[in-house]
Amino acid sequence: MKKRLALLSTLCLLLVMTSCNKTSNFKISGHVSDAIDKVLYLEQLNLNGIHVLDSVKLPRNGEFAFKQPAPEAPEFYRLRLEKQFIPFAIDSAQHLTVTADARNFATSYNISGSEDAMLIKEIWLAQLDVNVKISSLVNQYNQSQITIDDLLLGKENAAREYKEIANKYIFNTPIASVAYFALFQQVGKELIFSPYDKADSKSFAVVANIFEALYPESPRTKHLYNLALNSIAVVRAQEQRDRAQMQADSIINSDMASEIGYVDIELPDLNNKMIKLSDIADGHYTLLSFTSMATDWTTRYNNGLSGLYDQFEKKGLRIYQVGFDEDSHIWKNTVQHLPWTNVRDKNGVYSQLVGYYNLTSIPSLFIINRLEKRL
Repeated sequence: MKKRLALLSTLCLLLVMTSCNKTSNFKISGHVSDAIDKVLYLEQLNLNGIHVLDSVKLPRNGEFAFKQPAPEAPEFYRLRLEKQFIPFAIDSAQHLTVTADARNFATSYNISGSEDAMLIKEIWLAQLDVNVKISSLVNQYNQSQITIDDLLLGKENAAREYKEIANKYIFNTPIASVAYFALFQQVGKELIFSPYDKADSKSFAVVANIFEALYPESPRTKHLYNLALNSIAVVRAQEQRDRAQMQADSIINSDMASEIGYVDIELPDLNNKMIKLSDIADGHYTLLSFTSMATDWTTRYNNGLSGLYDQFEKKGLRIYQVGFDEDSHIWKNTVQHLPWTNVRDKNGVYSQLVGYYNLTSIPSLFIINRLEKRL
């Protein structure tokens, strides 16, 4: 009898140990119609990129099921069918159900099992709407149907409409994953919310505080917190420059008038040597270029700069080009044969320079007078 009790106790202990070591999972399943033999992917959107977790070739009935370890803090995933996506967030063991049609996979899907996922859908559709509007405006501009002012105003209005929707989930009883998702949506490769816009800076601060309170150990919390601190610093610097400009304007006709110059930059070149903008620009007419080497217009843009450089380099023209490229490999391969000064900001679109120079898009060019002063 004692042996049986000892055996039962051992079995119970093993069961408890097994259940403690068992990893909880999340599951997402459902069906996609009209998608026979197409491949459906489950991908994770990490801070360092997009990673394929699993895939399935869809059968005739379109049914699928994926299972993955559940994260303890919000992480972001998507289902991908060709070039269409369905995004969602997971922060625990959950089971989501998705039904969709292959033809309108990204827009007419239904998702259930999580309130977060349903709210993210509304934000996702709003983001798609912004992209469609801006794409249409760009096409009209390229066909000379609207002016550059019309284009910029249209982009501003489209972004404002999105922010009105997104801020509902950031400021009004925010849910961490939904607020985060709303904050980091993009048009092309540009964030709709700019960390270095005074109004948008408040949105970054709110979401950073939410993650700091709920998920202090999450890598996303550290990233958000640092971004929010940088945002506050740049916004304050902008306010100081605005005050200086107002003071300069108010005395522009007096003997006390002063110049408002450029903000100095110091970044690494191809050889990882730190190069200052002031070392290049002081005493020379200089083109300050902000761009990226990972775009479809990079070659055309650099060819345009080459034409200017070939024409005016002997007359003293300098070019200081900042690449907002997180991928050093792409940047190095692209700039190694360019004859002017190229440096890289590994922070990409999160660079403080976006705020310091009030960049609303890239590429952006500034002409620095050879007598212009550093701030």
